[in-house]
Amino acid sequence: MRPTLILLSDAETKMVILERLRAAGEYRPEPVFDRLTVGDASFGVDPTDAVLAEYDAGVLEQALPSVQAHAVMLEYGVREDVRQLVLAVTEGLHGVLDTNYGPYLRFGDLPGSRWLARPGHPESDSSTGEPLAIFEEQPDELGDPMIWPRWTGFGESDAVTESRRSAVLAELRRELVRRHPLFGRITGIEAFHAASDDVLARLDDGTLAVVHPTWSGNPEHSENCPSFVIQGKASEAAQRFRTYEGWVE
Repeated sequence: MRPTLILLSDAETKMVILERLRAAGEYRPEPVFDRLTVGDASFGVDPTDAVLAEYDAGVLEQALPSVQAHAVMLEYGVREDVRQLVLAVTEGLHGVLDTNYGPYLRFGDLPGSRWLARPGHPESDSSTGEPLAIFEEQPDELGDPMIWPRWTGFGESDAVTESRRSAVLAELRRELVRRHPLFGRITGIEAFHAASDDVLARLDDGTLAVVHPTWSGNPEHSENCPSFVIQGKASEAAQRFRTYEGWVE
């Protein structure tokens, strides 16, 4: 299967996107993916909303607040072709692009965004299954939940989130022994990674660190436990943190 990306929007915007896709080239409905041919480029189009079943409800709410989400999925082969197509069909519209490689990008930010295309195997064709591009935005600061869909808690200040932050901070302070490099240095919890139970912690010098609590409720007996990785200050951390998928032992 070739790489895919997903255009998330409300129902009315989705209809406009589909109209623009059908007008962009030769479009023909097919049983699995509809087929769109624009010049020499070929795309698969899934207009059915079926992909929404793969999303956590909280992620969709975060991406499109107070809107019932709808989706158009595009299958593509060449990064420059899909970039041009996405820019054309989202122009002037409101929604979010899910690149399937981490970042979510607002439609309105796409023309001025710095998409990074990191090739898999440049000489390979689409039949290899290797993604030919990874699109990423380069924010100057951490904190926008739209950029970090695998994490939760950025910028949130509701009672549940604040209680969770306090509980995690208390747990880390129990676990960290005096000789641990982070002992006495964690000033707050910025975000949570559900899949790995890792947390993003802010330190006393303003840097950020991904920390892997043991959740034992007791002091650990090693200066290397809990494990952690210093991410740096905001702009430096953004470069490292966007590719974070979970703790790697």
